[in-house]
Amino acid sequence: MARRDSSPRIQLPHALAGRPFSVDDARQFGLGEGRLRGRDLAQPFWGVRGPLSTDGLIDLCRAYLTRAHPSVFFSHVTAARVLGLRLPFRLLDDDALDVAVPAPKRAQQARGIRGHKLRLRPGDLTLHLGLPVTSAARTWCDIAGLLNDEELLAAGDTLMWWRNPLAEPDEIAAAVARHRGGGRLALRRTLPSLNDRSDSSPESVFRHRFTLAGLPPAQANLQLYDERGARVAMPDLCFPDYRESFDYEGDHHRTDPATWQMDIRRVRRLAEIGYHHTRAAAADLADSREVIEQLRVDLRAKGWRG
Repeated sequence: MARRDSSPRIQLPHALAGRPFSVDDARQFGLGEGRLRGRDLAQPFWGVRGPLSTDGLIDLCRAYLTRAHPSVFFSHVTAARVLGLRLPFRLLDDDALDVAVPAPKRAQQARGIRGHKLRLRPGDLTLHLGLPVTSAARTWCDIAGLLNDEELLAAGDTLMWWRNPLAEPDEIAAAVARHRGGGRLALRRTLPSLNDRSDSSPESVFRHRFTLAGLPPAQANLQLYDERGARVAMPDLCFPDYRESFDYEGDHHRTDPATWQMDIRRVRRLAEIGYHHTRAAAADLADSREVIEQLRVDLRAKGWRG
């Protein structure tokens, strides 16, 4: 039996090739139902076709917009992922899109989406990577009810991150003040603890746990220098008054030889300027009691009276 040729018999017009498009647009180019059912086309949503590689979040958002009303925007988890907020893995694996419209319009209903209607204020919408999304401050508030306190802090630290700030402190405070949805109390509790120097979720989590344990305030990513003014290290967290520093090391610190050698050299250099350094890994993130108690002992040995 002859093998069936899966290649398309009709090439897509240049204007449609390599991107998602609506069925209505395809029909304007004279493409029929048979061609729109071709094996080379994905059908991510009703009335939408696109390349088979249309499976990443940004691609899916762009695909949905080909059939959406101009008032549609992305919110909640989808907006948080587009903006790059640090989220727990369970939300990063979410396949559905959060699609919103301004109230009082009717929320969208379709396979693969969660529809929302939101009351918007000036500044609540922005464009990011060419996609209409709720602002970073508004998005953080909208997802608060989905996160525990540690996750909320990690996501919130992203808003002011010194390497790529997404919102100003007063903008965040204003969004929290007017938020009336889920997680309202958690937002107000977390707001004073946000830090613009945290480079990762584990750093935020450990800083939060150290505070709850009653340790002295830890500074995030403080650049340390030797007596000649040469840079020594920038630990994840640091207690400069007591010459104590702390790093959380993901698995790449173990598996990458260059990183491992750099870690060893950093600990040595920190010791040269009088710092005791604590290293933590995934097991300490899962249960931080032991590392917290060891830090408590070390800090007291350096003169802390807590």
